[in-house]
Amino acid sequence: MAVKRFMKERSERAALIDEVKDILLDGSPKKISKYRKFGLETANGLLKFLMSLGNTAFHSGDPELTGRFLGALFELAASGVIDENTLMGRIREYGLRAIHRFDYDSFAVILDGFLKYIYCLRETVSVIMCLKILKKLFSGAVSEGYEAGMVKLVNVCAELDEHFEKEGLHVNRFYLRNLIISLVYFAGLDGDESLRSRIVAALMHARADSILGLGVASPVSVDARVFSV
Repeated sequence: MAVKRFMKERSERAALIDEVKDILLDGSPKKISKYRKFGLETANGLLKFLMSLGNTAFHSGDPELTGRFLGALFELAASGVIDENTLMGRIREYGLRAIHRFDYDSFAVILDGFLKYIYCLRETVSVIMCLKILKKLFSGAVSEGYEAGMVKLVNVCAELDEHFEKEGLHVNRFYLRNLIISLVYFAGLDGDESLRSRIVAALMHARADSILGLGVASPVSVDARVFSV
């Protein structure tokens, strides 16, 4: 049956992603050598193979496999196997592609995984790097007129604000506040005040307006250079 075959292939791909991730985390030359017959003889080669698996998962449109791959990337980044720039580049690339395709399921998986990753960060420099990626994705959603994506991003920002407040991460919360102000400001630059109002309404619905003191009719200004990329 087609369904049975699909489920089997999905399970096999997910297991392969997990296996390659675990070998990279272990770093054992002996375990890496098992892939030598496929032309993969180094950790770098195996990492490229994992990225290829991720691209295949993303292009398949299967959110479950995409989430499995992103989870592997977050683990590898947390363990120092891949650097932050590589991780941020992948999040930005996949997020913008999902926005362009209006693929909400994949976009939600990307943002939910990214949110959990940010929760684990304590260095403000790393948090700011992540917030800049969120700004880039929000700008992409505005450019595409993808309001479902904008609302998802607003909800992520609301959850981050709650997390930063709970953990006493006041500097991180300050930068998040500047990010949200920047987003609201840029949303109305083309003269579409209705879009700006809808975003503010989404902030209020997500209870994120409290950190801004915003109302729908409130004027908004910000130094956009704070989050220039």
